[in-house]
Formats: sequence, structure tokens, C-alpha cells
Amino acid sequence: MKKYIAQKAMRFDKSYQKGEEIPENVIDKDMINKLLRCGVLAVTEVEEISQISEEQQQEETSEITEEQQPEISLQTKEQLLQYKKEELEQMAEQKGIEVKQSMTKADIVELLLQKE
Repeated sequence: MKKYIAQKAMRFDKSYQKGEEIPENVIDKDMINKLLRCGVLAVTEVEEISQISEEQQQEETSEITEEQQPEISLQTKEQLLQYKKEELEQMAEQKGIEVKQSMTKADIVELLLQKE
């Protein structure tokens, strides 16, 4: 699946700012190549992810096992920020880090990275 990104402010069905994703169905098919060549539109390939139920997703992410622990220490800040706050709290708990309720995801990520 292709993902189109505005390289400058553009208007199709609505206004799009630089860096915003533009749905393929709002761009005239005959104009896509021209917009790409002009550099006002960028395209990236996006791997389609099958949708799973929210319940299945929660089951898969609810427990971080000891086997997964080494993977956590190899993750970057950007990767860690993609986790839910609850998952980050669980990772911190496994590493013996005290997490306060008022902490943000970014705060918890910083603590996790410092502990490594």
C-alpha cells in the first residue's frame, strides 16, 4: 500500500500541511506522477497490518515475559515511545524502577534507558 506525504501545503478535498499524509483516493490518478516529479508529493510503501481484535491485542501485550526481557534492553527511544504507558510501566517494574503515576511515557522511557 502506498502512503502519500505532502512536501508543501496542498489542497485536495481539504488543506494539507507539509508532512501530512494525503489519502490516495483524493488525489487525481493522472496527477500523482506529475506531483511526485515536481517534488510536491512524496510516496512511501506501507506494509499492511492485519487487524486483530482489541481483546487479542491486549492479551498479546499484557504480559512481558522473562524471555522478552533481553529485547527490551536493545530498543531505542523511538521504539520504546511506541508502547502504551501501561506496557512501559510494566517494563520498568521488571527492571526494578519505581514509576510515579504523574510520569509521562517520555519520563518512563528515559528511566528505562538510564537503567540499561
